[in-house]
Amino acid sequence: MFSRNHFSDLDEMLQSLVGWDLDFLPLEKGKFPSRIGQYLFEDTFIGEANFFKKVEQRGATPEGYRTFVVPKDDRVNYHWRGREIDGQTLSLFPPNGELFSVSNGSFQVFTISFSFRILEEALEKVKSKKIKASIQGEQIWKVSHQKLHRIRNLIRRLISKSSEPGLFNSQEIEFELVSEILNSMDHSRSSALESWKRRDRALVKCVELIRSVKHDHIMTLSKLCKESKVSERTIQYAFKDRYGLTPKEYIKNYNLRMVRNKLKMSRKGARIQDVASEFGFWHMGQFASDYKRHFGELPSESLIRSK
Repeated sequence: MFSRNHFSDLDEMLQSLVGWDLDFLPLEKGKFPSRIGQYLFEDTFIGEANFFKKVEQRGATPEGYRTFVVPKDDRVNYHWRGREIDGQTLSLFPPNGELFSVSNGSFQVFTISFSFRILEEALEKVKSKKIKASIQGEQIWKVSHQKLHRIRNLIRRLISKSSEPGLFNSQEIEFELVSEILNSMDHSRSSALESWKRRDRALVKCVELIRSVKHDHIMTLSKLCKESKVSERTIQYAFKDRYGLTPKEYIKNYNLRMVRNKLKMSRKGARIQDVASEFGFWHMGQFASDYKRHFGELPSESLIRSK
């Protein structure tokens, strides 16, 4: 299987993904331009993600695989599970595959998901105890320019052959790729992700509270401070530092996203005002204006495209 697609709609992009269970929250207004490539081989599933607006990414990696992230170039920079990741840092998702990331306006990475079979086969040939221990959990590690160049070349070599099913035996390159990535952990300073900083822990707690609120209950900043037991100053700083938004702006973005999700799942004939009011939007003129700025379309246009 292979596919390459361009998108301007976030939901259409998410629906196109195979194996991933993802929930994105755009942190910038307007359409969400992206390019996605998906390439499935015998024991390897490569994803090619290119996002051009800041976005919060949450969800889970494909089941039955361990997933690594390889930046496509050295200019990549994003925040992942309490750590800053740059273009020379590789990362390994934890065994449960949980994703929590905030990416900037130019996020370009390869995700490399290896089957347990090929990982075990490669690990049998690895003598390093460090690698065998590191692979058990989540990791980030710096890679030299030379090794990173070789890893990227192997990935691109596989991708270039993905359109030749039946004419190309990928297993040799797949094994070379998994071996190269594993060996890169031995020749660098890899480290398990440490405990998150207090501010990041507070941020995650607040985001979980915002997302757990029932539709008929509206989260406010004062409620957030009370329920999280975190000061307003800490919350304000954490959101601004990580998202570039105030807590109120984040809550508004999230509620607008929930309205859009519900409109797109509604039957035709649903009342936009009823859906909007569930999430605290009472002034329809202002709501429609905010909605269009965020998604590049009116609420009525989302409803027309509903199921």
